[in-house]
Amino acid sequence: MRVNSAVIIPIFLVSLASILPTGCHSPARQVEQTVEPAPVPTTQTSDSGQDRVGVIIDVDETISMTDYPSLIFGARTDRSKPYDRARNVLTNLSRQFDIIYLTARPQWLTGHTRKWLKDKGFPPGPVLTTARMVDVYWPGSFKKRVIAALRRISPNLLIGIGDRHTDAEAYAANGMLALVVNPRRSAVYPEHAEVLKDWSAIEAFFEEHVAVLRDPQALQTRYGVGGAPLDPSAVQTRPEVDLSLLVEIPLLGPTLLIESIAKTALAHEQAEVRRVLKQVKTLFPEVLQQVTTRFGEENLLKLRLTTGKGAAVYIVTFLREGRVYSVELDAVLETTHEAREVVFLTDDAVTARKHARLLTFAEALARSLNELEGQVYEIELEMDDNRPTYETALMTLGRFFEIEVDAETGEVIEIEDETAIR
Repeated sequence: MRVNSAVIIPIFLVSLASILPTGCHSPARQVEQTVEPAPVPTTQTSDSGQDRVGVIIDVDETISMTDYPSLIFGARTDRSKPYDRARNVLTNLSRQFDIIYLTARPQWLTGHTRKWLKDKGFPPGPVLTTARMVDVYWPGSFKKRVIAALRRISPNLLIGIGDRHTDAEAYAANGMLALVVNPRRSAVYPEHAEVLKDWSAIEAFFEEHVAVLRDPQALQTRYGVGGAPLDPSAVQTRPEVDLSLLVEIPLLGPTLLIESIAKTALAHEQAEVRRVLKQVKTLFPEVLQQVTTRFGEENLLKLRLTTGKGAAVYIVTFLREGRVYSVELDAVLETTHEAREVVFLTDDAVTARKHARLLTFAEALARSLNELEGQVYEIELEMDDNRPTYETALMTLGRFFEIEVDAETGEVIEIEDETAIR
């Protein structure tokens, strides 16, 4: 799938125009590069010729019995388990409906959430998270805003499934049919929400009403859905009484504060990148070609454009006689300092370089730019989940993305928005 930078727009957390074109056009196949890259699809239609109805799915306590301590502090050993029947029901629904996962988990858990869904056998679909700490505590306003933006682009997003009253309120406020699963005993849900005991009840509900639920017009007639969504810019973040997450994870607040500090540093770094990209005259692929010729494809580990004393410089990390070195080049690729040996944090790159049949840096860069056009400022070889990958960092329309490519197969594994300030 090629994502045209001309349609990437900064709406909250995601470039929604690149995720959901007008109508509901199988977003699972369009965005979820981490699961199964695919060419740009045509509009998905039901047997009746209607565009497919989209279903938004909450994650925590809706499909996941979330073990918050292991999720937050040990994502690689996450002990969360799927609710009984959730995977099977959603797999069946994905054959007739488009699936989107919307959660107020912090953005740094996006990749882990995708992996958990895939490992547990859930159907593929975009995974939308939040970049703001306040949304983790008060997710209702966050979901209202995001759903409002989604429905403006894909009006056939008409069904939402969640467990909290804030989920149901966000769905209902944006003209969607709100289905509540695993309801909380003390919660008060919106009047028009369908409250269902568990995923077996969800399955029975869809089986009984499938003809209506698959048809946008019938949905509107039967349940009164499909009205205009909220204005995303008018939705304000409001405190919510349910702060159960703080009870589950007392250390979540300090953890997110640390993340906020890290984002501030990242924002400064990205501001520097903006400035340096305005200074350089030579395109990054041309620089990469010259650097590769000079240092050797078999030795190159990383090329990064950055600043040194206010001027544009390139940092080249490379192998020499089995050791890792770093050297700084100026804008015309003249050496400014002698190469220095790099002692730390190089094992992954060296391990990746030992793999046979790697794509070249130029080939990996071309794959990345074929997915998303932009100004490249970094490409590196590394190991991720025990396989060699190339990671390309670029800026497009003022936003920063990282594109991960399998270094052996050329598969685009993930495209992630890393913009610090949204």
